[in-house]
Amino acid sequence: MYPLQRWPRILQALHSILWTTITAFAPLVTIVYWGLLADASVFNARFSAWQELSVHALNTAFALFEIFLTNCGPQPPFHIIFLVLILAAYLGVAYITRATQGFYGDGIHFRQYAISDNVH
Repeated sequence: MYPLQRWPRILQALHSILWTTITAFAPLVTIVYWGLLADASVFNARFSAWQELSVHALNTAFALFEIFLTNCGPQPPFHIIFLVLILAAYLGVAYITRATQGFYGDGIHFRQYAISDNVH
């Protein structure tokens, strides 16, 4: 018996939702960062390159390891509800911070074509 199986059911459910967020959001962060936000200046310095690869690429490598090389089965489809709620809350806080403080809280500097800078 695995230790997780001895946990109360609510903790097992929360752990399952946590696993789903890790394996769903890691590839999403990687795609958005490298597809929309990163540019060639990321690789100007060795430390900067390593930092960006560590934060925005290795998370997907670890998530893919979890998905394909562990004994975890597919997660229940209703977890999409939690993913959408978490993503909506994150985006809501990011845009409220941008509208009230003039910056995105996590240091993202969106390019002009990604998101308009006209916030009212």
